[in-house]
Amino acid sequence: SLPSLKVAVYREALMNVTQVSNCEGGYGLWPDALVPDVDVYAKEKRNAFPVHLRPGERTVLWVDLFIPLGSAAGTHPLTVSVASSAVGATGPAENAVVSSAALSLEVAPFSLPSTATLATAFGSLSSAGEGHGLSRSRGAPEWKGETSKLIARYVDSMLMHRLSGDFLQADEQRLESNFSDWAEEWGSFFSGRTLPFGPDGARVTTQSLPAPYCVETAPIKIKYETKVAGFNCTSTPKRTQRQKKYWKSVYKNLHSRGWEKPLFDCERSPFGLVALSVCSD
Repeated sequence: SLPSLKVAVYREALMNVTQVSNCEGGYGLWPDALVPDVDVYAKEKRNAFPVHLRPGERTVLWVDLFIPLGSAAGTHPLTVSVASSAVGATGPAENAVVSSAALSLEVAPFSLPSTATLATAFGSLSSAGEGHGLSRSRGAPEWKGETSKLIARYVDSMLMHRLSGDFLQADEQRLESNFSDWAEEWGSFFSGRTLPFGPDGARVTTQSLPAPYCVETAPIKIKYETKVAGFNCTSTPKRTQRQKKYWKSVYKNLHSRGWEKPLFDCERSPFGLVALSVCSD
């Protein structure tokens, strides 16, 4: 009765802990990864199934359901079927046993917007490349390209659950010299994203941008000094003028596209990341 229902099935994988990290931990098997039957991003079959269980063992499945807009409210019947077969010395039995369970899905009489009205932010993904084993030089184009793909997937995964992280990559040189290039890469996250699973048209609710031209590693005592993003930064009239021009240009580009709403004030020492809190004039 819900022909457009989207389903994603995962198997809970266990990790054998042999070294306890703190007093709250413990040895033995702990639930860790969710292995998908079909990857929602690449649309590729994964190795979640079949799962081999010894007598007395259990496995846990996580089933993610997305009910599209326009679905009829009320109680809808669902059936979950599991095929199993015994494995002996000669291999699996010829005839699989199919077990079925009847479930009821209650669809509430209201809908949620694809973009949450509560803004959320969860820090940065500047080290996503290294975390996924990309050991190339940071400045290499291929490193940036692969890291951008990873970040896009992280942002999509949050938007699928109506959350937003302050993750989109931005550097002041790119924003200043070629804003259109940056906008082409990340614009869909501001204007409405086609997601791998779940709601369509979701947008990020938070984004901070880098505060430019504060690169000294040691304090320099001169007449003009200011504080930017939580740490002392040497400033000169020339640099101040360039910063003003930078912020006005960035804001103008964002405002013309209707993308200024997600910007928020976020001080991060010592990286110099700070969002726009400036007037349009």
